[in-house]
Amino acid sequence: MESADRATVERILESTLEKIDAESLDDDEATLCRSLLSALDKHVELAAKICEVFATLGRKAEFRSVAETCTVFPSIVPLLSSDQSDVRLQAMRAVGNLCIDHDSNREAVLVTGGCPFLIAQLTRCADTTTADSQSVKVKCVTCGCILNLANDNEKLQNELNSLDALAGLSSVLSVPDQEESVLDMALQAVSVLLEQAELSGPSPLPSALAILLPRCSQGEVDLLENVLETLEVLVNKNDSLKRGVVAAECVDHLLVPMDVEAEQKASNIIVTLLAEDQCLESLFKAGNVLSSALASLKGHTSTQEQRANAALLLANMARSENNCQVLVERGVVPRLVELLKEEESKEMMGKLHHSALSALRNLSLPATHKEFFFSCGVVEGVLSLLTTSSLAHVWFKALGVLRLLVDGQAATCSYIVSQPERVKRVCEVCSAVGPAHIQLEGSRLLAAIVKNCHNSDVMRCVVSEGGVPWVCGLLDSEHTVMTNEGLIALNLLATLNNDALHSALCVTDVNLPLRLSKVLMTSAPEIVSNALRLMEILTACDHDQLKEEMRGNKELASSLSELTKHSNQDISSIAAKLLL
Repeated sequence: MESADRATVERILESTLEKIDAESLDDDEATLCRSLLSALDKHVELAAKICEVFATLGRKAEFRSVAETCTVFPSIVPLLSSDQSDVRLQAMRAVGNLCIDHDSNREAVLVTGGCPFLIAQLTRCADTTTADSQSVKVKCVTCGCILNLANDNEKLQNELNSLDALAGLSSVLSVPDQEESVLDMALQAVSVLLEQAELSGPSPLPSALAILLPRCSQGEVDLLENVLETLEVLVNKNDSLKRGVVAAECVDHLLVPMDVEAEQKASNIIVTLLAEDQCLESLFKAGNVLSSALASLKGHTSTQEQRANAALLLANMARSENNCQVLVERGVVPRLVELLKEEESKEMMGKLHHSALSALRNLSLPATHKEFFFSCGVVEGVLSLLTTSSLAHVWFKALGVLRLLVDGQAATCSYIVSQPERVKRVCEVCSAVGPAHIQLEGSRLLAAIVKNCHNSDVMRCVVSEGGVPWVCGLLDSEHTVMTNEGLIALNLLATLNNDALHSALCVTDVNLPLRLSKVLMTSAPEIVSNALRLMEILTACDHDQLKEEMRGNKELASSLSELTKHSNQDISSIAAKLLL
């Protein structure tokens, strides 16, 4: 091929393409590669056809390594800037195919300066509004070449992002009536580049996606899937992009009817947006998300999946007292209670109940709502679910809701304990094999009941139904707030001077003296004071075994000895008194 004239070379190239397509090429690939480079050097007018051969050969993984060995890119990459459109097209095809899953070839494109040429071509694509087959092919090849270069390669992603490739791709996506094949390839490239993109400032991507979303509602299912996947990546990047998505009015298009999978993705995107304060404020004020959620929540034709998504949206909107008040006034609480009573399908895996509990939890935070919640049957519904559900994540959420609802509500505490088996069930859930946070939440609920009940009968019930070991377990918490919750509850229980309590504190597994010895070594004066106060009460009780365990524990005595040197005189004097 090196010494042949143009016509002969052209015939050889056509024959080579035919053999490749027929899988009958038996030439040595390295020899062929060098011959192609020589022909390209001598017959520049055949550049498009030679690049087409390279592109076709590049479909085979083995040839990509041959291309690396023969250093083809210094000859091909400059053709990306050719003033002939057919040469640019075939050069992009060659570069794109030769770089599929081949980082060394990608590096060669980077070194030979190929990326700026691709960005320039991307700009041409954005400026081309015609939809003839050749224009569509050029756009697909351009976006595909960028995709193949950047896929799973941080270095190329960073280089293309530094050249603002995402802006160029956004422009391509924004062209009215753009072919779906172009959109598909451009969105794939966008998703890959987003992996390393910083995007700390305003981005044109949300607006581009907002232009595409109305098309998705017209039945273009594959396009919808790609747009939603891109939006998911985008909204999880940073708060600035979340605000951009809301400002571009993408959300209204996410509320339209979709298939189950797409609807779930759309709901997840909106939930993520609601996590950002400005987005929450804007979307709540606009009202469309709320209206859609209420319609699904109250609609007789909505599926359990839709009702679960609606409840989760409400949970994320209930992040301010004002929003909670509006939601309560719109009548969501009774409907959420109804969801707790629904029998879920196995496929839901507790999602409906968990979402309803999440909404009730956030709505119950304002103190003014707690009595209303009780009157609506929330406590009864949650207690029932704690008994009927066998799912740990539902238990955890139910325990958390109850803990919030007993805060400052003595009547609610009494109601819960009015059936002792309820307290027993909480203890059973605490003892079930599962995540430690469930046990912790159950222990906090028991401690909260003791603190807020103001009723010795209620406290005796917590003791008799096995709650003491779990309350003691709070002393081991790494969080001082929870440790203090346990100490406050134990101090209140200790005032009962109840033999059942004292016996429960002597159980080996409880190991109260050792736990107290560790608590006394914390730096928080309030916790130390509460622990010392508890020791004063217990060492003065009528239970000989408990007194002996408290006074005879070496670790506890060592901690007390250290506290006699405490800078707080009250603490040091109580510690000295307890050592006597």
